[in-house]
Amino acid sequence: GINAEYGSTIAVYGMVDIIRDDSPLEPLTTYGNTKICCEKLLADYHRKQFLVGAGGRVPVVVLRPDGNRAASNCFNAVMREPLLGKDYGLPTPWTARGPLGSWSNVIDCLIHLHEVIRKPGNPGDAWYEEGQRVDKAFGPSRMVGFPARSFSMRELYDETVKYAKTKLGFTDEQIGKVYEEIDPQTAEIIRLWPKGIESARAKALGLPERIEVSDILDEFVRYHRTHGTMPNLRE
Repeated sequence: GINAEYGSTIAVYGMVDIIRDDSPLEPLTTYGNTKICCEKLLADYHRKQFLVGAGGRVPVVVLRPDGNRAASNCFNAVMREPLLGKDYGLPTPWTARGPLGSWSNVIDCLIHLHEVIRKPGNPGDAWYEEGQRVDKAFGPSRMVGFPARSFSMRELYDETVKYAKTKLGFTDEQIGKVYEEIDPQTAEIIRLWPKGIESARAKALGLPERIEVSDILDEFVRYHRTHGTMPNLRE
């Protein structure tokens, strides 16, 4: 049979501070609405046994090696730009907060889902009981919120400065400065976003949860060290 994984998003939720498994799906954007449509198709195809399907609702993924125009870029830039020795105008208040996941943990979650989803089969099959347990953990929606940790802009910047000085040996002059330069549209988008994720379903499925700022920054430095694109980085 076909195993299908779908990468969805926390944009399927509306104005909720903490996302839980039973949080209502009330998206504020076209993007969130289209993701819900795909989630429902996946669940229906699974119900009809066209495939064995499951999906994960992905939090804000950090740390991107370069910038983009997405509202979530500010969660990346507040760490990325100081390490690259560039100043950055933060479009949100320092108190703005969001649920973050590292790209490596998101990948590990996708791999884990691939390993645990399978058709339960018949009672005599070796994996039958495990398949029943996984199906029960998923529920009819076949979706799970990937683990995330809640960080504010201030926490991310302070941790980045600490990391740059203690692990990279940067001086104050080598670290880019971050200052508030509020963009009302971006600030409002981030204000309406969920602030954290609490998923009993993720724990029941055994999804990995390794989301420390220092680990996220380690990944970023390894990328730039490999590509030689961080000129102020000392070996």
